[in-house]
Amino acid sequence: WQCIGFQTGRLSICSCSRCRRICSRDTPRIFGSIKSTLSQALVDVPQEATTVWTFHAPGLADRLSPDRYPRPTFIAAGHTHGGQIRLPPIPALTPPGSGRFVAGWYRDTFAPLYVSRGIGTTEIRARFLCAPEVPLFTLRRT
Repeated sequence: WQCIGFQTGRLSICSCSRCRRICSRDTPRIFGSIKSTLSQALVDVPQEATTVWTFHAPGLADRLSPDRYPRPTFIAAGHTHGGQIRLPPIPALTPPGSGRFVAGWYRDTFAPLYVSRGIGTTEIRARFLCAPEVPLFTLRRT
């Protein structure tokens, strides 16, 4: 792939051959300004383009309106560490910005969302009942 980059603040879009786009947003703390930054970044993306969005914090997925943005093929996010230390029957503890998301696929959002458990940890450098992962996605033209 030959990429042409665009960046404004901490949002970036990679514009690649065959009208593929990867839109990435890194910070969970500025939900108010994400929407205007996302709108600005998507200005030159054609409606028919295949897009994949990535967000650091998945909580943003519940704040996007399908009336305002073109729907991406899917969204990938991380940030939650999958709860990192899971003690049944206690619900997973996740950092701010995670929203209701912990790990895996969610199909009841603006677009299909995959939340990775990742390989890192937070201040507690341990994992329990939450294996690390590096997801691999294979994109196929349909």
